[in-house]
Amino acid sequence: MYSTFSNRTPNNTVILTGGIGELDTKMNHDRYDVYVNGEFVGHKVLLTQSEDITDVNDFLKTQGFKHFEGRLDGDHYDLHVEDNQSLQDMREALQIYLQIR
Repeated sequence: MYSTFSNRTPNNTVILTGGIGELDTKMNHDRYDVYVNGEFVGHKVLLTQSEDITDVNDFLKTQGFKHFEGRLDGDHYDLHVEDNQSLQDMREALQIYLQIR
């Protein structure tokens, strides 16, 4: 069992202490900027620890997209697709998905 507590010092500095497993805990929601072929589409917010940025790939596969590649660079997730029709369809599907999620 890990514990975390804060202690205010006379200079209003907050000191946090805790156990080793503490780094695995999500303190804030992770948020990624999602792009398709370099064009911004929206934000993917991960609300739980079980969510992952690759959930976007799973969604796209369920929508019938097969030929694309995702690349994570920091908080930017760039999907690349060659086919122009798939490109437009993917952007539209992702815009809806990212607004709902």
